[in-house]
Parts: sequence; C-alpha cells; structure tokens
Amino acid sequence: MTTAAGRWSYRAYPAGGAGTATEGTIDALDEASAKALLRASGLMVTELRPARRALAATEIRLRRNKVRQADLAWMARNLATAQSSGLAIDKSVAMLAGQRAGSAIGAVLADIHRQLHTVGNLGQAFRSHEADLGALTCAMVEAGNESGTLDRSLDRLATLTEARVRLGRKVRSASAYPVLVLGLALVLFAAMLLFILPTFKKIYADLHGQLPLPTRVLMDISDAARSHLWAIPLLGVALVVGAKQAWSNERLRLWWDRTVLRLPIFGDLVRTAIMTRVAGSLSTLQGSGVDLRRSLELTARVASNRVFSTALERSKDAATGGTPLDRALRQQTDVFPELFVQLVGMGSETGGTVDLLDRYARDMEHDLETRLETLTALLEPFLIIFIGVVIGA
Repeated sequence: MTTAAGRWSYRAYPAGGAGTATEGTIDALDEASAKALLRASGLMVTELRPARRALAATEIRLRRNKVRQADLAWMARNLATAQSSGLAIDKSVAMLAGQRAGSAIGAVLADIHRQLHTVGNLGQAFRSHEADLGALTCAMVEAGNESGTLDRSLDRLATLTEARVRLGRKVRSASAYPVLVLGLALVLFAAMLLFILPTFKKIYADLHGQLPLPTRVLMDISDAARSHLWAIPLLGVALVVGAKQAWSNERLRLWWDRTVLRLPIFGDLVRTAIMTRVAGSLSTLQGSGVDLRRSLELTARVASNRVFSTALERSKDAATGGTPLDRALRQQTDVFPELFVQLVGMGSETGGTVDLLDRYARDMEHDLETRLETLTALLEPFLIIFIGVVIGA
C-alpha cells in the first residue's frame, strides 16, 4: 500500500548490517520510491513512515521552487561523472535525488527514478519533466541514451549549462551596482517628496514671494503624493499586471525585442549574449547527435529573443527544404553576424561545425565579459554625478 507523494521518515542500517542505525527524512513520490532511493544510498530500511506534519509545508515549498540553471548544471555534471565511472543510471539518479532531498531538483530526480523502475525509458522519464528541466536537456539526454554516448552528452550539457550560469552571474554582478545606485536615487527622491519638502512648506509660505517654477512643481508633486499615498501600491500592482499582460502579447514582445537590439551600447551587449547562447546550444546539440532540424528548433526556443527565435525557425524550414544552413542563415538579413554564418558554412564543408561553433561561443562569452567590465567601470562616475544632480536639484 502506498501513500501520496511527500516526505518520509526512516530508520535504517548500513547495508550488510554493520554499524549503527541512522534516522532521517527523504522526499519521494511513494513508499516504494523512498525504499529504492535509500537502498541505492547503501542503507537497509527497517522503518519507514510518512512525515505527516512536514508534508504540507514540503509540498508547498516544492511547488513554489523552480529548478534553477545552477541545479541543472549540478545534475548534468554529476550524472556525467557517474556515467563515466560505470555506475548504472538508476543508481546515479537515486544517489543525486537523495543528496538534494527537499529541493525542486531532488523531487524531479526522485520521480525520474520512480519512472525508470515503472516505465524503464530514460528519455521518456526526462521528457515528463520538460517543463522543469527544459526541452534542450531532455533532447540531449534522449539523444545520448539512444546513441550510447550518454556520458558525453551529459558532459556537453554540463559544460553548456555551467557557461550559462557563469555568464548569468557576471551579468547580474555587472548590473548590481547601477541598479543599487538608481534605487538609492529613487529612495532619496521619495523621501524628499514625502518628508523633507513638507517641513519647508511653511518657510516658503512665510517668504511671501514667487517661488521658482521647479520649486513649485516639486511642492505640487509632494502635496499630491502625500494626499494620494494609498494609490501608490495600487499603481504598482497595476503596472505589474499590465507588464505581464503586455509580455504575453506576441506582437508587443517582438516589438520590444527588436527595440532592445537597436539600443546603443546595450543592444550590442544583448546581441552578443544571445549569440553566445545560440552558438553554444547549437554546438552542444549537434555534438550530442541531435539532428539539424531539432537542433535549430531547440536553439530557437532558448534564444530568449523573438527576433532571433523567428530567424532560427525560418532558417530551420529553409535548411529542411534543402538550402545549405549558412545560406539559410544569411537570408535572415541583419540578424546573424557574418562571422557566425561563415563558420557554419566552413564547418559544413569540413565537418567541423561543432568545434567551430564551440570556439565561437567561447570567444563571444569572453567578449561579453570584457564589455561588461568596461561598461561597469565607465558607469561608476556617471552614476555618482547622477546622484549628485538629483540631490542638488
């Protein structure tokens, strides 16, 4: 008899009976999965029961949490290492699920382990969690499993995901300082309107003179903000809801993505980041044995920009119809850099597409890092001047 998915309390001994008993909790979909995970961890279960008090809180937390890119990188790297060492895939998955019990990735791995024992198909087990793991991850696992090169596919996936995590951290690090300074300027401006200006209102009134226009405008804004303070949270909620609705509109998303690419300086950074992702994904998929049509389709889905996604979809259709890929990419005017197109064509002729695109992705990543460091260094004095202007004004 099994019980609903959740956290299980157990008491177990090391396999073989030697040693002292250990107690703890583990996340699993059912009793059989919990026992299998514990056996794979080298434990002999003597007692297993649902941890009912923690069940509801655990389920709520797991539903709220999402599998992060760092979790995917950890999973791919450890699975690749385990496969290279000859450990069976079901034991590898069980081991990793036990290590991350209580997390979103742990729950996903636990369910994949259960499906391996019920369905027996690794690709199908991963595809059932495509919403959590991503289509690219599932396609590479499936292709590697079918071709007998699962360890190499997982290693490529780990390298690609680690590069994304590394790049994402550098982008966040570079943007943290400007965001902090702009946030500070906004807080100072709000404090001035709500608390500082009202204290000077009586002093200004006693002057019995005509105040400068900027001062009058600020006083009017301060009075309006203080008298309608209750409307500010509602305005914030309305902006968030409106932004979500606009983001779900395909035409607006396409307009926004196209506009971002046209921005000075920032547009080039975004384009470089996208090309890093596109080249890396395409190289990894092709190196794992995924066919060209599927590779282009998955790369379009991870491009994170409608302009590039649309161009990749059109290139996929053209390449499927018999047009060489480099020519299909070149037909998408002003989307893909000429160097990228030439490398694709050169790789098609020499059979070295994977290595050329991999090198291109690394070069783009290094270029983006250099640009981010330079831009951050240049922004610092301008932001300091901006704060001074806000306070002075």
